[in-house]
Amino acid sequence: MTHRDFISQRRSATNFSGAPIDQAVIEACAHTKSSAPSDVNHQPWHFVCVTDAVTKRTLAEATEEAGSAC
Repeated sequence: MTHRDFISQRRSATNFSGAPIDQAVIEACAHTKSSAPSDVNHQPWHFVCVTDAVTKRTLAEATEEAGSAC
């Protein structure tokens, strides 16, 4: 598969089941993120894993409000 094929087959997830994600999968993703390239290895990103339903809803509402302000 060429990079062009890979990119053209990319899809955005817009419908989620709501099923919990296994902790091992979350940890594997967290480990993989450190392999992502960045400018001069600056690695400016920060990740937070939120599992609490109330906190997730609060964050969702805050991002919706921020998105409408742009």
